[in-house]
Amino acid sequence: MKLTRSIAALLSLLISQSSCQKSTQQPQTNTIPIVNAQPVGPALKSTTWSNTATEEFTYNVDGTLKKTIGGLAASWGHTRNLTYQNGKLVGVVKDDIKKDEIAYNTAGQIITIKEFVMSSDYHGTRLEFEYNTTGTVKAMKYMAYDEFKSVIKAQTNYDYDAQNQLQKATVTYPGQPQQQLVYTFSDYSTDVQFNPWALLSSWDLLMVDYAYYNYPVLSRLNQLPGKITRKLLVDNAVQETVVKEFNYTIVSKQLQKIQYLKDGLEVTFNY
Repeated sequence: MKLTRSIAALLSLLISQSSCQKSTQQPQTNTIPIVNAQPVGPALKSTTWSNTATEEFTYNVDGTLKKTIGGLAASWGHTRNLTYQNGKLVGVVKDDIKKDEIAYNTAGQIITIKEFVMSSDYHGTRLEFEYNTTGTVKAMKYMAYDEFKSVIKAQTNYDYDAQNQLQKATVTYPGQPQQQLVYTFSDYSTDVQFNPWALLSSWDLLMVDYAYYNYPVLSRLNQLPGKITRKLLVDNAVQETVVKEFNYTIVSKQLQKIQYLKDGLEVTFNY
């Protein structure tokens, strides 16, 4: 379990999932398409990591993702089973232990992702999402809840350029108002289509850098940032700066490989 959780953490830190605020806007009448919900071309069969981690992907007859199985070589991994209702993903069960429940607005956008241990679903964590009129994620609120109350732990606000390319994500903490995390995204790749589930933690909804590595944000991207800079600020003074840099191999808009330039790891996408 520790080894596989470390892989999940690597996914979140290196290429990877503050939460989200319920929309205060009036529901939109037209469904806004999600860019990478079902990439065109051959389906992703597996990913192979240079640290021996692998993950396999299987699909339903309609092309939607059905199951993922992954972990380190010679080690127990994680299985995710996905369920759908009326063509929308509504649940992800992880090792028959954890479950994510997903709800939508009338535009077909994810507004909540609730995660809990299946044996005690009266408490857990929840992400709540608010959207811009362009369909991009405007804000994400991270909530902790139990049978009595919900508490906002963090909120992420997103900024985009004129082409709706993600430029910045700012995380603030109601319980620590003097502290914030600021992510900046730059050096974007060429146009790419990819399966967002290959970049998400296979175990935990709230791994490191989940402000970026969450499904609603990733599924709207048609390019990937080559550089992610994360700054920790306390009283508006920078206390720590972490820079992640990536090199992408893309052929005919299909993602083939990601290299983590400062970490010495790479992942190959097999179709």
